[in-house]
Amino acid sequence: RPEDIKDELVFLEANLESTISAGIEVAELNGAETFLYSKVADQSFIARVDSRSDVKAGDTVKLGFEMNKAHFFDAVTEERIY
Repeated sequence: RPEDIKDELVFLEANLESTISAGIEVAELNGAETFLYSKVADQSFIARVDSRSDVKAGDTVKLGFEMNKAHFFDAVTEERIY
């Protein structure tokens, strides 16, 4: 879920194994939050971060995934495997 993708430095430093660099295609400011639209290895995703994050389209940022809330699916059967 978008709210389980973080850009806070404290989270990134504590979760190095789940951190990626992502190119931001769209940064959509919505009041108290900003939606970051990204693509990594042909996989599109959206991160919901605090509106104080100064990110704009074209930036490359570090994002960390909260892995205890992640779900994985089989590419062929589309069934949940974790």
